[in-house]
Amino acid sequence: MDRKAKTAAKPESCTPPPSAAPEMHSVQDSEGNDYFRSGNFAEAVKSYTQAIEVSQQNPQNYIYYCNRATAYFYLKDYESAEAGEHPRSASRVDCKESLALNPRYMKAYTRLTSVYSKLGRYEDAVRACEAGLVIDPSNPDLSSLLPSLKQHLTSQSSEPQQGQQGQQGQQGQQPSLGNLFQSMASNPMVQNL
Repeated sequence: MDRKAKTAAKPESCTPPPSAAPEMHSVQDSEGNDYFRSGNFAEAVKSYTQAIEVSQQNPQNYIYYCNRATAYFYLKDYESAEAGEHPRSASRVDCKESLALNPRYMKAYTRLTSVYSKLGRYEDAVRACEAGLVIDPSNPDLSSLLPSLKQHLTSQSSEPQQGQQGQQGQQGQQPSLGNLFQSMASNPMVQNL
């Protein structure tokens, strides 16, 4: 008897009953993704929070934390994207929590890098980017970000010598880095990492 026939012949009593918790995760994640795609990032945050709260032990929570961090990012709530501190959410550090749950999740490294960059914390952004590249040295997103981040870090360290003019130059460069992060976040290949 081939494997397919053996599987089909299993009695129903051997199959465990479906749990409501995984089903709720799926519903909340799907809703969160729908809200996110439609640009309703505040509702996406709520849905991802609910998906996390359904079961603290769900092995997929690293994805929900990272998705919620991305929704915070689009709300321009970079502190919450980094720290998971939202008035309606008693969550812990979102990007970092995602990495704690799955240290190989490259999307979380990309998100954390972008959050630190938006906060002007280029040293932390470089560290997050390099940490991701240790795991996946060929990651195209992190590989393309690192030179820009290092340039910002160099500009930032020479800022006191350049005075006000250097600050304006740095501000002129930041939108292009921000645009890079936003284009990455909307890239379907990055979203499917």
